[in-house]
Amino acid sequence: IELKMKEVSFISEQAFYYQWFKITSNPDVNVVTAVGQILNDDTVEHPTVFNALRRFTVWPEFLLGLVHRSFSLFGLGGLPIDFYVNCVWLANMLLPIGIFLNVFATSRSIGGGLVAVTYTFAHFEHLTRAWHQLPLRESFGIPLLFMQYAALSAVLVQPENEKSTRGEFGLIVSLSAFTVGALVSWQLVPSILLLQLLALLVLHTIGYLSAMRLRRLVLAHVAAVAVAALMLFGNLMLLGSFYVCLLAALYGVASLAQRLGPPAYSLGSAVGRT
Repeated sequence: IELKMKEVSFISEQAFYYQWFKITSNPDVNVVTAVGQILNDDTVEHPTVFNALRRFTVWPEFLLGLVHRSFSLFGLGGLPIDFYVNCVWLANMLLPIGIFLNVFATSRSIGGGLVAVTYTFAHFEHLTRAWHQLPLRESFGIPLLFMQYAALSAVLVQPENEKSTRGEFGLIVSLSAFTVGALVSWQLVPSILLLQLLALLVLHTIGYLSAMRLRRLVLAHVAAVAVAALMLFGNLMLLGSFYVCLLAALYGVASLAQRLGPPAYSLGSAVGRT
């Protein structure tokens, strides 16, 4: 199939996001000019000029375009559209991996993880629209979110220590890194992570999550938001989200609770004694 025929198979938002990859990977334009077109776009809302990396979550396309451009220097990568689609499929492979790791972290059962992945593929048509429409923001955001969930689950089952162990520190760094990737890939991620923070607050309230560990997890989110905000050039949709507001409140709650010490009674400790 010729390149043009492949490109016209993209419709609506699929074509919209693909264009940013095409601009960045275009070998006929030097990289400085290509980056300048991304940072000063006047085609989407002409004559208004805006930074596409700030307005839209197109970092995946921008990075993949640069990678393909680098591969082209060595005669690798093939057609840009084939490279792009293959990379999207590779990103989607993180979804079953994340589901398996999440279940394994909580159950310590390889069989349980395999069952979860099997059910995922058995019902993949109802899981997300990203299976049928390639590419979408979910094509990158959902796999990265499930890897973040897996890292979080692994942290929560780690034994509590006053000082963070090397294993826990590595997991928290991984959690923060996957959070950054998700935030710069999909606009809906802050709303999803808001629910995650609320769940952590509930776990702390009933005594299953210590103030020390809650504070560490909140700091991981804060670091991720700081990096994502820089990459998105201060995107107001992220910085003004309820997710960021709750982060600030949770940090204060965790710091105060850590200073006051654990409560004399909690549901978590009561269940643990029984």
